Amino acid sequence: MHSFEWGTPIKSVPLCLSIVTPMRIRINLILSPFGLVRIGLCYIFIVNSNLSEFAKLYRVTLAWFLFAKMSIVVYCSTTLLTFDFLYMRKLALLILVCSTLEAWATPGVRVEYRDKPPYTYSESGQPRGFIIDMTQEIFSRAGVAATYSEVPVKRIFANIQNDSDAICSPSWYKLADRELYANFSLVIHKDRPHMVLVAPRVIELVKQHQSLSSLFEDPRLKLGVVAHVSYGPELDLVIESKSHSVTDSARSVESLAKMVSLNHGADYMLIDREDYDYINRMAEISAMGLLPMYYSDMPPGLNRYLMCSKSVDAETMARLNQAIRELLPELND
Repeated sequence: MHSFEWGTPIKSVPLCLSIVTPMRIRINLILSPFGLVRIGLCYIFIVNSNLSEFAKLYRVTLAWFLFAKMSIVVYCSTTLLTFDFLYMRKLALLILVCSTLEAWATPGVRVEYRDKPPYTYSESGQPRGFIIDMTQEIFSRAGVAATYSEVPVKRIFANIQNDSDAICSPSWYKLADRELYANFSLVIHKDRPHMVLVAPRVIELVKQHQSLSSLFEDPRLKLGVVAHVSYGPELDLVIESKSHSVTDSARSVESLAKMVSLNHGADYMLIDREDYDYINRMAEISAMGLLPMYYSDMPPGLNRYLMCSKSVDAETMARLNQAIRELLPELND
């Protein structure tokens, strides 16, 4: 008859499935609550909003890491297996690496921007423009991961309206119809008032008008606008009411300027100051012969915002807005 000592696993059972002694069972049951409490406290710390930017960015990954550790502790206790701390750490580390790779592969927000230099555009396949620079700084400060891609205007609006993914697009006006399907951030830029560019062939007619409203009323002059863009609520209303004397076949400011210059369906156009400065940096507009005109009744410059799909959750929007407050306090008093 063989003697049997407590604490000795049964030899016929593989080591990884060995039956533990009552002493080991008691140790497991004592250590488990302490381990669970410790992991729970770590979880509370991870999800706290006052963490560093790195922890904010990867707190979901860290939370899953802690959840994996908790699961291993519970498994060891309920199956009466002894703790193998080295194995537990290796398994938890593996889960951490996998979840981190998943987090990198799936960015938090997709930033879609239109081709509108100098605000937003692409150069050598990379996002460029002073609004892009500001947007990247906002997302970095907010700790929100993002990828950037240039997308046609109509598709940007379709993607945000469809709300199939977390999408933000920078440099848009906040209009009532857009607020029905999109979230808007705080102000990221304030425009200067628009100006008017006039073809030389009609300059004498234009000079007869001392105000913008009078100019719009002249049936002899045709206004050109860029298709599918807004000039702000006030100007949009006027443009819509005068649709019989408006041409909107141009797809960009540059192409519209050429249409006005070459008498291809438009005599004058509206342009914001940033566009004018950018296009005319090498005297391109001057070379076309277009003449700038300024009117005192031109509506004031409008604010521009990040326009986001409803899939961008409230917490993310709050973090973006906090970053905007810190970077642009003068626009968001």
